[in-house]
Amino acid sequence: MKVNRRHFLLAGLGTGLTVSGATEQARIHQVRAQQDRAARKTLAEHLSIMDAAYASELVWDEEVEKRKELLAFTNLTPPTLPYDRDMSKRMIQLCKLAVQQFKTKRSNPNYDGSIDVLPDYRRHLDIYNQLTNFTATQDIIEDYFKGLDNNNVPVSTNDLIGDTSAGQSIKNVELTLRDEIRQILQHRHRITVYSGLALTSSDHNVLVFRGTQTQSEWLKNINASQVDYVSPTGQFYGAVHEGFYQVTQEIQPSIAEIAQQLDPSIPCYVTGHSLGAAIATLAAFELVQAVPELKDQIRLYTFAGPRVASPTFATLHSQLIPNAYRIVNVGDTVPLIPPVTMGNTYTHVGQEWSFLAQFGDTLLNHVVDTYQIAVDQEVETDQVLNPMQPLQLG
Repeated sequence: MKVNRRHFLLAGLGTGLTVSGATEQARIHQVRAQQDRAARKTLAEHLSIMDAAYASELVWDEEVEKRKELLAFTNLTPPTLPYDRDMSKRMIQLCKLAVQQFKTKRSNPNYDGSIDVLPDYRRHLDIYNQLTNFTATQDIIEDYFKGLDNNNVPVSTNDLIGDTSAGQSIKNVELTLRDEIRQILQHRHRITVYSGLALTSSDHNVLVFRGTQTQSEWLKNINASQVDYVSPTGQFYGAVHEGFYQVTQEIQPSIAEIAQQLDPSIPCYVTGHSLGAAIATLAAFELVQAVPELKDQIRLYTFAGPRVASPTFATLHSQLIPNAYRIVNVGDTVPLIPPVTMGNTYTHVGQEWSFLAQFGDTLLNHVVDTYQIAVDQEVETDQVLNPMQPLQLG
């Protein structure tokens, strides 16, 4: 048979297809082998992750049980007096006035701290004499360069002379000058701010502490390490939150000084919201340390308070000050911090009275106004809260 050109091309094509097919088959085997190895590796990785998850789950279960035990801490001495709704309403109102006092002073340096000129002052508070205003001195940095950064400068020197070595040198000088000018226009100074107030009347006294308002106070809020609480006589009372303790110690006049001016024969209410609740908890304890005769007179009402101290301190605190009431919105995250275990062990002080106000925002759930509305509506309870009955506004 004659082999023509067509036969030759077909034979060549057949050979090529055979070789190509063998090559493709080899490539497929190679890909499958790689896939098998990848699958085995992936399976091994998944098994490793699963093993780690199971291990974590065991640790998690142990941690959950540990926290349940801590939260079930029952060594607190129960109150000897019933919760007073009328006084609770008055205490949260005074907490709001303490915030207004601070803000008024910041906007008007000549303001003397009198609460009877504040927007939310009411005439039923005329029974009180304002014994003193609590103050603290804090570092403040004011930046007069604000708004004059590079993004707001209309033309840079680099835009005028181009990206040359000379231009870059001038640019470096410009940046240096900017830094120096910024330092000049940043003014660090110390100011005095209002932290609360002390009121007296014929039948009871009140100490009020406001919540966080300054950067200095925020920094102390997050300082959740613990320090030993030692009384002036050297007695150890457990450990407390270092930041809250520092804020309390910085207040002037000191709690011990004010204690000497209070009539120990009449009740003394101590109150605060948020950071003010933490300060009030420590201040109540310091009142008793300074004047032991006040022991049976202290009534502690705190709102939206974080955890303050170790179980040892909480136990001893409740023994000295059993009439302590902790009003909390269960939709508020602040009473959940610091965590029960955070290197140290934290617990609350006082009998819990709770309500539910969930507005979908951490700030709205926490502010004084939310607590004031709840207390005014008398929805707080010392029973297990039904989460299907939230606070109704308006």
